Parts: sequence; structure tokens; C-alpha cells
Amino acid sequence: MAEDEGALTSGIPDAIANAQTGKMGYLQVASIQPPKGGKYTFELSDGIKKIKCIVGTALSRSFQNDELIPGTVVQIFKYVPTAVAGKQTAIITKMEIIQKECEMLLQDDNKPLVALSPPAKAGGNPNFGSSISKSSGAKFGSISSGSSGNTSYMPIASLSPYMSNNWKVKARCIQKRDVNTWNKASGSGKLFSFVLQDDSGKQIRVTAFNEEVDKFFTTIVEDKVYIISKGRIKSDNKYKGAVDNDYSMTLSRDSSVDLVEEDAGFAQRTFNFVPIGNLEQYEENQFVDICAAVQSVSEIQQFTSKAGKELRKRNITLIDESNAAVDCTIWAALADKYTPENLSENTIVVVPGCRVSHFNGRSLSANSILVDQNNEATQRMQTWVSSGPTAEIKTLSVRGARKSDKKLTWEEAAAQNMGRIGEKGDYFDLIGTITQIPANMEKPPWYKACPEVDGKAESNAKVEEDGNGKWICHKIGKTFDSYTPRFVLRLNVQDPTGSQYCASYNDIGEEVLHMKCAEIEKHHAANDEDSFNECFRSSLWQKHRFTIRARLDNYQDEERVRYDVVRIQPIDYVSESQELLQKLQAL
Repeated sequence: MAEDEGALTSGIPDAIANAQTGKMGYLQVASIQPPKGGKYTFELSDGIKKIKCIVGTALSRSFQNDELIPGTVVQIFKYVPTAVAGKQTAIITKMEIIQKECEMLLQDDNKPLVALSPPAKAGGNPNFGSSISKSSGAKFGSISSGSSGNTSYMPIASLSPYMSNNWKVKARCIQKRDVNTWNKASGSGKLFSFVLQDDSGKQIRVTAFNEEVDKFFTTIVEDKVYIISKGRIKSDNKYKGAVDNDYSMTLSRDSSVDLVEEDAGFAQRTFNFVPIGNLEQYEENQFVDICAAVQSVSEIQQFTSKAGKELRKRNITLIDESNAAVDCTIWAALADKYTPENLSENTIVVVPGCRVSHFNGRSLSANSILVDQNNEATQRMQTWVSSGPTAEIKTLSVRGARKSDKKLTWEEAAAQNMGRIGEKGDYFDLIGTITQIPANMEKPPWYKACPEVDGKAESNAKVEEDGNGKWICHKIGKTFDSYTPRFVLRLNVQDPTGSQYCASYNDIGEEVLHMKCAEIEKHHAANDEDSFNECFRSSLWQKHRFTIRARLDNYQDEERVRYDVVRIQPIDYVSESQELLQKLQAL
């Protein structure tokens, strides 16, 4: 804003009432009326007068998602004067949310709408809109440019992608995750994330990529308070449940993160503890806070994922006064930090925001463990440990149990955050139809791999031509006279609730297409495009039972869920019919 920082702009209601254009500035939403005929209407105020306006179609989403509420301050960029039932109004076609929550600034809320004058004729006041508008004197806060002396901070609840980037938040870091790296054909990179909580208790997840990891990772420390500005806010529900916010923040090169040295009483973290004995009532992928005592700590386990990533994990068995025990898995640096030596039996811990899993009965996965917490719950737990259990401990985690199949739709998989939390991903079954298999002659869906001998290959790694008619595998350091093509297919799998593209590899490709990759490669080598296309087209619109692995992936510095088909089976219609009958009988 120009002269009066944080001030509403007077005169816009009068301009609209007189069918004048070109008047732009800051107004406040005085009221919102339910949509009629699909159109939203709302009253806009300059702090002195108000007028009813119509919402342009492109802006309706802001009302449908409750991004605008009475009191919201907006910046008007463009409107189209119009008359409805003989009354002058305007269609707002371009505006920006500046501050979602603000006290009502209308000086007299009972003041009637501005008197409606006859529409101005073309060629009216030539000076209208040519100078800086005068302020009505009504002020709104938390949108200043950061000038000296500003101590107002934007509430996390008011952050949205539709506001200007001229804000600051003051918040405590309540959780910090380790740096995650990736390295693949499309590029390499790294990221880390942390969770902020302000003094209202509202939280938001913040992510930094690449250069910002180097800049901010060592600065961010759990339980410290920071002032952060110029982050990029975006719609993001991938962590919905773990962090109760429809938006997340990404740090950029322009972002500022400043430590607040002494503010021990600010935004103290609160918990909603759940007894371990009640975990059987919770659905998979729900998030809970646990206060418990350590019963045992396992040795660290190291293994390699199918993607070739080295992983480390450790299991901690927790017990509490509900006389129940559960296994909690911790990963990577957290598993390195908490050992049987420094997390001894009967240590009281708080495990915030851990994810409930139905794997092996009931189990938990945690990204944070807090020791030496002093609150009512930890004091009560210490008393219980000192006096000992009052009954036999019930173990909710059954080690060695096989993971049962879970059949979901795409809609249910998204609602349950499948693949969004944890290192290993989640598995589920889905009944679906293959509707697309992208393939073309310019970029066929396979790669050249180490050759098979008697149906087996030393490696499935890629080979490259060495210029002498040989094929070299850099992974195993061997040269071959030939190669074996192996499928890398993308399948669009659709069910009644939606569709997703899924990656699949050679074994799945052979089952889907009912042929070896080498057979299709012959059509490609012969430049027989019709036969090539028919190989893929003949497998469309076939229904199967898919086993899907869902896990987080990174693409162009954005986190997304990747779906892989790991098994494909024909549908057992007898079993499916029996399952449907059971569901109908349960209604």
C-alpha cells in the first residue's frame, strides 16, 4: 500500500454506485449471502459505507472453501459495473485476499448502503481514479511491509495462497525431520521439513528444498521460536491429519528465518494423549499423541529398500496405565539417537503425532520422541511406573504376523493418506480397469538391460552400447554381446471413484500385455507402427485386482504420492460377490 499502511480505501462503494470504473484499493467483507443461481454476493465496506456486489465465476472457489469470511480484507483490482433489478452494483472479477481474519472496521454497522445515483455517462469525471485514494481511517493489521517498529504477526490460521507475501509469523518449531535426498534420472535433490505452531495452537508444515536446506537446516531447532517471512503458501492436504492445515509453506531464496532468543512462555505445545489400550478403536493412518513408559528398546535394524536406499529403524515397546503395550518404530537419525543404553526401561516419554498402523495387530510409527517433559500426564505416568502395573499387560503388537490385504478405492486410499507417511510406503488392493497405456514409437516403454541366460540375468540394470557392437553394464562392470529389453510401463487404472497413473515393471508388463517385451521390440525395429500400437491397445479396458504400493516421491521439487503396481491378479467374482453380500447384510 502506498500512503496509509493498513488502511481501507474510501470511495469505492460510491464509485460502484455511480457505475464508475478504475477505482481500486482495499475493502473489507461486511457480509456474505448464500449463493442464488450459482452466484455469490457479498457486501464490501470501505469503513464508512458498504455496497452489495456480485462475485465473478473465477472467484467463487474462495467462497466455497471458506477462504473469505465476514471481516476478511481484500484488495480490489478490477470490477465491472452492472445493474440488477434497477439497482447499481458491480461484478468483482479480480481481487486478492490480504487478511482473512480481522475485526469489523465499519464505523457504523447500521449505516445504510450508499445512495444509488443514476449511472454516470461516458466521459464523466476525467480525473476519477487518477490520484492516490484517500484513506477512510479504518485500519487493519498484520500486513505491513516490515517497517521499523512493526510487532504484529500474521496468525497461521490466516495464511493462504491468495494473499500478498507481505507477512510475518511468529511460531515455535514443534517437530523437525531429517534431510531426505533423491538421485534419479530426472535429477537429484534434497529436502527437509518442520512443523510450526503459533500461540493460537494452529500448526503448519514448512518444507525447504536444495539451497534452502543448506541455508536453514542447522538454523531450525526443535522447541525454539522463530519469526519467518516471505514463505510461499500453497494448497496441500498430503499431511492432513498429521498437521491440521489445508495449506503448507515452502521456503524460498527470499525467505527469512530469525531465531527469537528468549520466549519460553510463547506457544507452548499442548497434547491430546490417547491411552495405548484405546488404540484398537483407531483407524489406520490416524495420528495420536502418546504418553508412556519405555518397556524395551530393540537393536537397530539396517536394510536396503527395493529402490536401493539404505534404511535404519528401531522398535521401542511402550506401556502405560491402561495396562497395554504397543511397538513404536522410529527411523534414521531418531533410531541412531535412542539406544537401549540411553533410553532405559521405565523412562517416561511423550510421542507426539505418531501414526497408527494395523500392521502386526496395532503398531505406531513416530518422527519425534520427547524426554524430560514435565506435565500432569508425565507425572501421573511416573507414579504408575513406581507403583507397578495393576493387571497383566496386554500386548497390541503381534510380531511375525503377516500383513493382511486391504482392499480400497482410489478415494479411500487418498482419504487414509496411503503412502504419505513413513519410509516404506503402504500397500493396498484395488479393483480397477486399465484405460490407458502411454506408448509411442519415438520413446518406447522399455529399456535395454543385462541379457538373460536360461531365463535369468545377472542384473536387471541398464546397459549401453560401447561403440564396438557390445553392451556394457556400468553397475556390475561387465560387457555383453546382446541385451534383453525390459518393460517400464505407466498404467492408468480407473475405478468408480477416480483414476491414477501407476508405474509397473517387466513382470507386470508381461502379465498385462500377455507377451514378452522382445516381441514388441521386433515390431518397433521393423517400423511396424500399427502392430506396435495394437500390442498395447488390445490390453485396454481389462479389469484386474491390483496390489498397489503407495509412497512419497519427489518430482521437480514437489512431493507427491507415487503408485506402483506390484501384483496383478484376475478377479475372483465368487469371492467379490460374497464380500458384497456381507456388506449389504451389515447395513
